[in-house]
Amino acid sequence: TWKTFDGLNTVTSEILINFCKAVIEIGNTEIFDRAPEWVTLDSQDPYSGGIVRSLPNTTIECTLAGPCKLYAHAAKFTGSTGITTTAGDEPTIHLDGPMVGGNLTDQRTLANGVNVVEYTVGPGEGTHTAEDIGKYFSVCFYATSQVRCRSVPLCFKVKIIGSNPYFIPPTPPLINPGDDLKIDEITEQAVCAGFTVSFQIRAQDDDAGEFVQINTIDSTGDGQDLFAPPYNALRVGNFSGESNPGFIDVTYTLDITNGVAVDPVTRRTTFAQDRNICSQAADNTLEARYRFGYLPDGSFRSVTKCHKIHFSGPPTFITTANRLDGTPFGQLFGTVEERMRAIDAFIGVEKSITFRAQDPNHRDSTVIFFMSDPGIPNGADTGTSVCEPQVLPVTWDANGVYSDCSVASRTVKWTPNNESDLTRNYRICAVSRDDVSSAICPSDKMSPEGWYGEEHCVEIRVVLPEIIWEAESKFGHENMTVLNAYIPCNMEYLVRASDLSVGVNNSAVTVESPYSVMIENTTQLPSRATLRSDVRGRNATSTIVYRAGRGDEGRQDIVCLQARDNWFTTTTGTFCAVIRILRCAYCVEGSDTLQLIMRDTIGDFNWLRIWVANGNDDGDPDTQLVENPDDIVASGQYDKQVVNVGSLYTVNLGESLSELAGRFQTTVKKLLTLNPDVPAAGPLLPGQELCVVPCTDLPIIPDMPVVA
Repeated sequence: TWKTFDGLNTVTSEILINFCKAVIEIGNTEIFDRAPEWVTLDSQDPYSGGIVRSLPNTTIECTLAGPCKLYAHAAKFTGSTGITTTAGDEPTIHLDGPMVGGNLTDQRTLANGVNVVEYTVGPGEGTHTAEDIGKYFSVCFYATSQVRCRSVPLCFKVKIIGSNPYFIPPTPPLINPGDDLKIDEITEQAVCAGFTVSFQIRAQDDDAGEFVQINTIDSTGDGQDLFAPPYNALRVGNFSGESNPGFIDVTYTLDITNGVAVDPVTRRTTFAQDRNICSQAADNTLEARYRFGYLPDGSFRSVTKCHKIHFSGPPTFITTANRLDGTPFGQLFGTVEERMRAIDAFIGVEKSITFRAQDPNHRDSTVIFFMSDPGIPNGADTGTSVCEPQVLPVTWDANGVYSDCSVASRTVKWTPNNESDLTRNYRICAVSRDDVSSAICPSDKMSPEGWYGEEHCVEIRVVLPEIIWEAESKFGHENMTVLNAYIPCNMEYLVRASDLSVGVNNSAVTVESPYSVMIENTTQLPSRATLRSDVRGRNATSTIVYRAGRGDEGRQDIVCLQARDNWFTTTTGTFCAVIRILRCAYCVEGSDTLQLIMRDTIGDFNWLRIWVANGNDDGDPDTQLVENPDDIVASGQYDKQVVNVGSLYTVNLGESLSELAGRFQTTVKKLLTLNPDVPAAGPLLPGQELCVVPCTDLPIIPDMPVVA
């Protein structure tokens, strides 16, 4: 195409050069003298599908076993674009040169105007041998139609490749010849805690004279290696390319030194992350044939077969760092007896004990059972095994892993009663099990339902109350204790009892018992006495209130008490006290004066007699010196102001009231008033004490005249 200029206009001229190409254009006109084109179909079926105006892949690989096929497609189009073919002028494909290592096996024209030829490489014209591995052969075609132009040549490069090695039994999951290897799946291979597992990976190559090398590596991708610490798995066998078939034995022992982590505080057992190991077998094509193979290193390789090393083990019982939750333990590790914990229970109080177990495989589920031997206490509620979904800490993931039921708990609840459980100890034992249903591990604790773990026991001891009388109590230290009483005050005698019993709770902490102490009378109380309960609980306080009146001097009453727990299981036994109303003493109340006391006692208004009777220390801790007659202060062991109203006299043999009245210048009536327990006509007993106020019956002295 060129342009000319005549000074006024530009003229474009075109010339047709007659050579074969797909489209020749002159101006806007197309010359439909086209050569056939090589095309592809958009289908895997070489005889159907839509036309794609592009060259096919011309590099073909054929295995040594053969045969393999290649296809060439040609079409003639009506235009430079689009996929409309010329009707009635379909192309024909021709072999360009001799047949090499094969033959033309089929040729046909499809309904869409595409001509297709099938060429088979392999048995027929020539069968390849192992010596041909790595060689190339070329097969060329051209296409013609009714026009004089033919297509450009289309040449296929055919490479003869050897056989790839492949895995054979007993490579897991293969067991027998013909089993499905499931190359596209990762085969789980269980490794059992406390046991050694060994499995073989075997591969062979069908090409004569070649050997097999197997490369097995840890492909988990976390930087750790099953065949290095801390796992220390072994690879042994003939896998270095010295035999056909080749094999490698993988051996691994799962224990505390090889991939098992046990928390020394909580007993949580954690397995390392499941490991992926992948194996690939390669032959020695390059070494044997001195030609390149399928890969740059010149060897043919198998597909990769991977196995997941799945760590498996039974659940174990666990606790927490502070021992406030989880399974109770004595020692954390050891025999059942060494691990057993003794826990105390109290009558009438529900005891709740939780057993918690964890399977080291976060994908497994755990369930807890109570053992029939030795069983559980009567009336105990064993509940059900409960899953505890949670995120578990693991060594391979800082965020932990989520588990639905690898941790489970079960709680037994029991309330000891005060009839059958007073002197008994109970042992409750539990066992946990996972849900690994197949017998994958050679353990006698493996069942069709799962793997049973360790047994764990807890001993429950029933603690009874230990009740004592407190030191400050006026009651209970010895039987028939004598307590003094004075008229006319309310005398109060403190009675205290406590429960000293303690127990050990689920967390190994000593706790006080919950028993409540009750103080009660065991005989009918005297009419002048009442028992007031002031404080109830572990430390109980009661008060004996006793009020004596005029005429009770010399009286004695007996009060008998006991302290017991609220469940009637323990008692101090009955202790009695004698309440003795002392004669010749008076308990001062709020508005009392010495004069009023003297009047109420013997009808005498001479208060100086009382002041004189209390002017010296008489050695009685209950009475005090009265230094100021207008200031009487309560004190003494009963916190009362007690004053003497006279003197105590001890009767001698043969003495009588009248004789004593005369001696002390008083009257028999006043003696009987001060000593109401003494019979008026009865004899006095030697050693008997009497209250005497002397000089209350002095003779009247007439007034004497005043001497100037």
